[in-house]
Amino acid sequence: MRILSSLLAIGTAIGLSAATATPALAGQGQGQGQTCSPEFVQSSQTVTVTGLEIGTNAPTSENFQVRLRNDGNGQCGAALRVARLSTSPSSDLAFILRSGGSVFDILPTETSPGTTSSDVYVPGISGGTNGRALPFVLTVPGEWGMAAGTRQEQLLLSLIGTDGTVFDTMILNIVIDVPPSVELRIVGVTGNNEIAGINLGTLDPQAVNVSDPFGVRIWSTSPYSVTFQSDHMGKLAHDSLGDTIPYKLRMNGSLVDLKGGQATQFGTRTDSLGDLHPLEVTVDPFTARAGDYSDRVLVTVTAS
Repeated sequence: MRILSSLLAIGTAIGLSAATATPALAGQGQGQGQTCSPEFVQSSQTVTVTGLEIGTNAPTSENFQVRLRNDGNGQCGAALRVARLSTSPSSDLAFILRSGGSVFDILPTETSPGTTSSDVYVPGISGGTNGRALPFVLTVPGEWGMAAGTRQEQLLLSLIGTDGTVFDTMILNIVIDVPPSVELRIVGVTGNNEIAGINLGTLDPQAVNVSDPFGVRIWSTSPYSVTFQSDHMGKLAHDSLGDTIPYKLRMNGSLVDLKGGQATQFGTRTDSLGDLHPLEVTVDPFTARAGDYSDRVLVTVTAS
């Protein structure tokens, strides 16, 4: 569960706290009696990405290796191609797969024709049990719009010769864990996102006083709830004399519980733009002594 709080202060000042080369490919350029028969050491492999920092614009990367070997006895190289398996449901998550200085163009299906960006030449595939370790980096951008939960996708890695012969394949299982995450931003106010304020100006004791438009924008990877906790239990307090003036706070047009006991629930995650919830403060006609009045409200957003 991810919880984020911001502070809302209210009064006559109301505030919120809220690898390129051209050597021979497999099967090419071998001397008499020398063969190149590249293969994967494993038939399948799983790489898992955890600890995503959503909304920070800082991508999360996972380093791993795929081992290749030559089942022949000569110099050996091959093109490595990456494609999504047509039998694997899409994770709907963007990720980048690279090896060395090459970024793979991941083909949409295993039957799609290769491209200059999908086929990356791998030289120096050695023999022996362990062969050669080819380093990879899987990068997942931490962008809002994701849904919390575990996403899985299967890629097919193929070793291909110059004539298009597929020497070997392996399954790469991609597992991405998206945590419940939430972010809160106060809009239409002065100050910053953690402590911001809205000024009601001079209140008219004979009329209904309404704040200027403002609101809260929330990003979340899961359903979330919002609570409001007022320092003065929904009243503007005089700075020194002890007088109070009741007020009401509405979100999306509905009254909210300023005592923090009743959370407002939202049953779905947000998209990449987040959810904008308009807020409004109203003060009904009142009797009170002149002076400056204020309150602070802690706004807490919880992603479940």
